[in-house]
Amino acid sequence: MEEIAELTPEEPKQEIYFTLDVDKHYQTEENQDNWIILHDAQGILLDYLAFENGEQLIFQKRSDSIPDSFSVTLLKVQFKNLETCIGDATHDIETFPQIAKGSRWSVPNKGVFISENDTPEAIGKFELIVSDIPGNDGFQLFKSSSISTPRIDYTASGTVIPNTSKTAMRLEFSKTNLFENTNYLVSIMDGDLNLKHKFFESPKLDEVVTFNFNEFQQYDSYAYLPPFPPNLFNIFRLVGQVKGENRKHDLGYLILQQINTDVQDPLPLGFLDQFDYYETLLRIDFENFNYSYISHGPKPEIIFPDEPILDIANTEIANFEISTDFEYIRKENTWRSPNSDSCSYTNWRIHSEKNNYPINLKVPQSIIDQYELLQINDLELHNSDFFIQSDSYHDFISNKFEVTPSTNVIEEYTTEFISIFHVE
Repeated sequence: MEEIAELTPEEPKQEIYFTLDVDKHYQTEENQDNWIILHDAQGILLDYLAFENGEQLIFQKRSDSIPDSFSVTLLKVQFKNLETCIGDATHDIETFPQIAKGSRWSVPNKGVFISENDTPEAIGKFELIVSDIPGNDGFQLFKSSSISTPRIDYTASGTVIPNTSKTAMRLEFSKTNLFENTNYLVSIMDGDLNLKHKFFESPKLDEVVTFNFNEFQQYDSYAYLPPFPPNLFNIFRLVGQVKGENRKHDLGYLILQQINTDVQDPLPLGFLDQFDYYETLLRIDFENFNYSYISHGPKPEIIFPDEPILDIANTEIANFEISTDFEYIRKENTWRSPNSDSCSYTNWRIHSEKNNYPINLKVPQSIIDQYELLQINDLELHNSDFFIQSDSYHDFISNKFEVTPSTNVIEEYTTEFISIFHVE
């Protein structure tokens, strides 16, 4: 009888489960150490390595010991050499859970990009005067008036002169930079909260350009920003942009900017058919939380939120538990050392989906032993950002580390989030 050889099972092979490409410009400061730390979903340490600019790190294990997903933690230690901070160091830690097996990252994804300065040089100055603007509040007129080109904008400065009956004002702008072959947009909101605009082409060198407010036109359409509730600080900015322009250089035309407005009526927002996109920035700081709305795309739709309610069951990094009375897509929670305003401090920010937070996170003891100022055990929950409108968590990761963005494509996005501070 022929002997039948027993089949010996194949040993599991080594498999690459994560790759990190480090941009040659990643370390922008001297005296900096960088680490990457990998944990599985239960917080078991998979691997950790130090890295330098321009390196490629390849992480591999036996194929039968690789989890389907894991967390990636980046640690940056910056040693201070300023006169007042010699011997100190800052420690910035960021953790990203639910990273799929086989992922490949680049840090930073965009690299250190210094754009070519194609903004034309000013050839001189000109002056602009707008008369017969209804109202008598010169300060409010300054706050709601601007002059802009596609690349540069200026909020109003100069002189306001009321007429004899104090029913209208003349706004004399400070001398403004003159650029050749450029369209200028002047946008003014009068004392009756009428927002109007006027375009004009490059004037002559040192020319005094004069307009009457009656020459200004209505915007093609309007929306209204709700009255600001009582707050500590607010800023609003609306910019119109033409489709196809390079966003790095074309900042758009400034339509309206308000900083710390105390107007208790709805504020008009003007829109023109010639604009394809609008960049909107809103931030309002309340006593217990901040609200931010950042958008690039269609006309903004803004509703101020009520004060959020949080229930924090555990503030520890390793077993953090939090619930809210509102819906959100993803969150960022940050812990800081008590002395975060001094020369030496530690910050740890953890990104996560609403219902998936990494557990049992720890920095390897061998790393802690190298940095005597690394204050892992003293960290306190400092602030939380809840993203109400945003990319999904996985798209956020992809855009941050995996996809090389195009500098020539204008993409639509809206990011709306609430920031809550847990430590006074």
